[in-house]
This record gives sequence, C-alpha cells and structure tokens, in this order.
Amino acid sequence: MMTIPVSTGSIPSRRTVVIVGTGGTIASRERVPGMAEVASGAADLLAELSPVPGLDVRATDFAAHYPLGWDLQWGLLCELAAFLQEELKKPEVAGVVVTHGTDVLEEVACFLSLVVASEKPIVMTGAMRNQSLPGFDGMRNLHDAVIVAGDEEARGRGVMVCMNGTLLPAADATKMHTSAVDAFGSPNGKSLGHVGAEGPRFNTPPCPTSHLAVDARRAPNVPLLWTYSCANGATLAKLAQDCDGVVIAGTGLGHVPSAWMADIEALITNGVPVLMASRCGSGATGLGYAGAGGDFHLADTGALFAGDKRPLQARMELMCALSAGMTLDALRALFPTPRRLVQAARDLAGQPG
Repeated sequence: MMTIPVSTGSIPSRRTVVIVGTGGTIASRERVPGMAEVASGAADLLAELSPVPGLDVRATDFAAHYPLGWDLQWGLLCELAAFLQEELKKPEVAGVVVTHGTDVLEEVACFLSLVVASEKPIVMTGAMRNQSLPGFDGMRNLHDAVIVAGDEEARGRGVMVCMNGTLLPAADATKMHTSAVDAFGSPNGKSLGHVGAEGPRFNTPPCPTSHLAVDARRAPNVPLLWTYSCANGATLAKLAQDCDGVVIAGTGLGHVPSAWMADIEALITNGVPVLMASRCGSGATGLGYAGAGGDFHLADTGALFAGDKRPLQARMELMCALSAGMTLDALRALFPTPRRLVQAARDLAGQPG
C-alpha cells in the first residue's frame, strides 16, 4: 500500500518553489507547422521564467517518458503522487508547481488532491497555445502558478489549478473549451480566487481535507458511462463486465434509461458500487422524479450519488476509494444517498419504508 503521511514542515524565510515538468502543450512547439510535440523540459521553462522576488525556483522533470495525456495510466499517477510528496517533505520547499497537458489535467489534479497529504500547496498549470503560436500563454500561467505556490496564504488549500489568472479547486476544475486560453472554469462557481499583479487573492479560507492511502498495484476498473436517448439494455451489460465500480453520467438529476435498471440492480446486488453523477454542465444530483430509471428508483436500488462532483472527478474519487480498500458502507458515507428524502417522499405518499 502507498501510504502518504501529512507533511507539515515549517517554511524558512527564503522559500523555494519546485517546478515539476511532465510535458504537455506548455512544453511543446511545432517542428512541422500545425503539429505540436513536446520539445522542452522543466529547466527550459525555468530559463524563460521572469524572476519572482523572494522565491528561489528550481526545476525538475518527473519522468523522461511521461505519456501524452490520453495515454496516462494508474501506476504512473501513483508514482507522480509519491514524487511530489517527497518534494513537499523538504523543509525549504514552500510548494510545488506541476506543468501538465490540459487534456486530463482536471483528472490528475483530482487524483493528487485525494492522495497527496500536505499543508503545502500543489499548483497545476499548463498552456492552451504551444510555444510556436502567437500569444503563447504558458509563461504567464507558469509565473502565476509559481507565485501562488510560494505564497503563505496558499497553505492548507490542497491542490489548485491555475490557468489564465484564475485559481480553481481540484474537485471542480473543468476544461470547458477545446482550445481557448480561458478553457478552464468551475461549473459550480467554486473559484478559489485570481492572480493579479499584486499576487494571489483568495476568495475562500483554507479548508482541511482527508486523504486516501491508495494501492499503486491495484488499478480499479471503473468505467464511466454516459446516458443518452435511444439507448438499449445491452450497452451497460457489455461495458460493465468485470468492473470494480461504475460511474454513470445520468440525465438531469441523475437518471438512466429504464432498460439499464436490471443490470444496475444486478451490479449492486453483487457488491459493485454504482455512482450516479449528472451529465449536465453544472448542478448536483438529487431526488425529484418517480418512474423506472428515475432518481427515486435508483436510490431505492442502492445507487450512490455524487452530488455536485463532475463525472470525471466522481470517477477518480471512486477509483481512489476502491484502491484504498473502502467497504461499501464507507462508500455510502463518502457518496451519501439522500435516504432521508426518499423516506420523506414515501411518508407523504403514504407508502411503507
């Protein structure tokens, strides 16, 4: 098991921020026009970074062959978490900046927020335009992220995403546009603050978080299924074979085609957690509709509800919980089904519990 202790070491007066490079658009340029590829390491980015008063900044690359975002796997995520934890243990280090590709940045940020335990900040950043394009945004984002990571007020805020001058929590940061420089946002309005000429301005106080001791050798199989109209009953059965858990991005408050309910009931009966998120752009799962495949039906069946967690973050949290060996009862506490509302609705309808 990879158990990561909390790092609470004091920060000396001269603070150090470590830039950890993993590739991505921020480290890419076009050798062939219109076709970007990784060409720079963390040291190259640091060489272009404007000095930050009061901070020592050093750079290191996490892995020589970090994959493209769409190929990232569980084992390497666990290695990255352990690598960052070792950096944060060093007394001179105030915080860490991770430069990363934006395709899966929100998932990596969520994973790190659940696994790395430290009062010191991890700030993730990247770029939407590569180094060869006019308006390359990487150095501004990197400069902002370094300032945040070295700021005393950033302690206790966990993992943050810093893009286009905006600070977002790992739990809600979302890539909302394929290519715009302001691609990242918080669908549920959970912005932590902004970075300006005077440094970071935080909107909220630090918030304590709990962490999970995941097993790097155990990568849970948790498919993410999207609901849609005209679905048939075979879809879920095929995709959910031999899985450890399932996350479903349901319509509205968290609904599924009625044809899926038999397979959902079978999964839950066999001890496989089924976690309902919403495919909507913002808002939370909840209870409001009767009928086959409706939210009350799912709650009665024993499905879990992700609340306002986005489907990708909900899946990552369920994966981490399963890897850490959480029981189904513990998962019910982590993703509480609104049973009280179910019973209240039954009481109003004069139905037995």
